[in-house]
Amino acid sequence: MRVRLLFRLVSMALGLTGVARAMAVPPADSVRRDERPTRPKLVVETDQRFTFFNDSRTLQNRLEPINMWGARVGLLMPSNWKFGIGAYYSNQNIRRTDLLDDLDARTRRHMYFLTAYAEPFWTRRKLWEFSTPIELGYGRSRYDLITDENEVWVKSVRRGWFVPLGVGASASVKFPPIGRFKPTRWFGLNFLVGYRFILGGDFPQGRSNYNGAYASVGPIFFLDRFTDDWKHWRKRRKSR
Repeated sequence: MRVRLLFRLVSMALGLTGVARAMAVPPADSVRRDERPTRPKLVVETDQRFTFFNDSRTLQNRLEPINMWGARVGLLMPSNWKFGIGAYYSNQNIRRTDLLDDLDARTRRHMYFLTAYAEPFWTRRKLWEFSTPIELGYGRSRYDLITDENEVWVKSVRRGWFVPLGVGASASVKFPPIGRFKPTRWFGLNFLVGYRFILGGDFPQGRSNYNGAYASVGPIFFLDRFTDDWKHWRKRRKSR
């Protein structure tokens, strides 16, 4: 009886020791392969894309990449879903006059739109992650036209609206820490491809078509990793 009791006490002590050691491991070290968050985390991202509108082509009838600038803010949930909003804009000179109603027009197109997005992560590992962002929004367009009327250049403005739906695939490579130097793990490289459909709208200019593919490759900053390391550093500093 005493031997059994002693054995149980030793087992409990060893178990508590293992739990204590596990708790002593800093969570910011990302020792787990799966980086599923334990609580909602704020995410702030820049989002620059090359967009290929179907109505934006060169004189050789090839799709022309248009810079689309934007930013997103959202929450990364414990379910490994990210929800948030985004804002985007682009400015573009339209070169193909056969896409315009006014054949002698010089046109500059401005586009602005807001989106709400949901992004399920199919995997979030220590060094890489993969997700499929889906976004739905509302936007406005403005066309600044300069037309030749009786040898006098006249400027006019036309406005419209549109409802974009975007579906994409995103993969990120996460940089590891260098020894005890953690800041390198706050950064990575992101790859994004997708297609934007226009569900409806009022297009004020000729044969305008905002449907098209988009893609981007660029650096990414992992705010959740930065905040984890910051909280861990402050906690260690206070405990000294």
